Amino acid sequence: MGRQLVVIRGLERGRIMALENAGVLQIGCSQTLDVLCRFRDPAVARVHCEINVDGERVTVIDAATGSGTFLNGARITRQELQPGDVIRIGGTELRYVIGEDSRSDRSIDDPRTSTSVDVGSDTILSEPLSDPVSQPQVSAADILNKLVGKTLARYKIEVQLGAGHWGRVFRACAHSAEQKVALKVLCPEFGTNAETMGSFRDALKAVLPLRHPNLLLHYGAGKAGPFCWIAMEYVEGRSLTQVIRRASTTALPDWRLALQVGTQISRALVAIHARQVVHGHITPQNVMIRNGDKEAKLGDLMFARTLLHARRDMRTALPRRLDELAYVAPEGIDEREVFGVRADVYSLGATMYALLTGRPIFTGKTKEELAQKVRRTAPIEPILYQPSIPHAFQQIVLRMLSKQPRERFASAAELLPELERLHNNSR
Repeated sequence: MGRQLVVIRGLERGRIMALENAGVLQIGCSQTLDVLCRFRDPAVARVHCEINVDGERVTVIDAATGSGTFLNGARITRQELQPGDVIRIGGTELRYVIGEDSRSDRSIDDPRTSTSVDVGSDTILSEPLSDPVSQPQVSAADILNKLVGKTLARYKIEVQLGAGHWGRVFRACAHSAEQKVALKVLCPEFGTNAETMGSFRDALKAVLPLRHPNLLLHYGAGKAGPFCWIAMEYVEGRSLTQVIRRASTTALPDWRLALQVGTQISRALVAIHARQVVHGHITPQNVMIRNGDKEAKLGDLMFARTLLHARRDMRTALPRRLDELAYVAPEGIDEREVFGVRADVYSLGATMYALLTGRPIFTGKTKEELAQKVRRTAPIEPILYQPSIPHAFQQIVLRMLSKQPRERFASAAELLPELERLHNNSR
């Protein structure tokens, strides 16, 4: 893991602030600041201090505040940080960590040694459950269902939002009802394999620094008792799965919604692909439409990066769900191929197809039947379901769904201008 500031005391305890290779972070309470640099602490100034990253040097600079910025208990004006240093602003404390330092944290009482942000931590439930790994007669679903009302790591779990083979997504709050998160909690078996956990850590390193308007923020991840968890931005809205399910019983959504979603998620893919990150798990369930501005947000990015290791290495691994398999590129069906950016293009195309038609591109009663269709069957033209779809838009979607990767758009960066041109002309 790279350089980070970890909030170890205050209302935002547990938040991770990944430090880029170069640049300045302003920290305070102003609404104009980045969400991860903004604190609700009433004793923190609008801009309280700056963190300056210059090569290997990381320096904290007080912003001439009356209450001051403190380093290891001493008031400072400007000071270079060393691993383990603790910054205090108002009632909030942040610890500077590098590399593996954060995984040595254990105590939840000592602010110099407290985080629960990495999968090496061992925070226990406030109301411990029996360890399901040692009680095979208890199903993972039963164990996960009992988490509602419990506190996992620093999050009070309120209500379940979604379920899958690999775990559950809950709405939870951290320290106050004002800070809501979407908390993905994975089946206990997930944390029992060393290679899978290594992949989980690698994903954490890659994903936490990513910022884009069409990506769900990832606040952190960790392990509490037998459970691995991922804390993500909570969005008031609907998943595309809900939109498509509704369309199957009512009217299809206007084709412009699929174009809008495709354009916005393509922008997110351009951003992550530029950082050498491949999503690998784009499905309607992982795209949210926010109420109000109708902005599309792509989620589940970090967890998706660990799935391949989990399926290969866990003896208790669970098979792909049929509703997920329908969005996997043909080259990813056998799970031996390494996913690339063209596979993300395919999965986005399959998601857009479902929005246009109100159904997955292919269906099947078994995994084998569905896999054969994904590999060999040509999709029905979307225009047969919705005649108002422009021919140019249909051609873009069908090209995204080409069986051969080389016949698709080479990347989201190549796809995006085509979608934006059509989007601009459709207004």
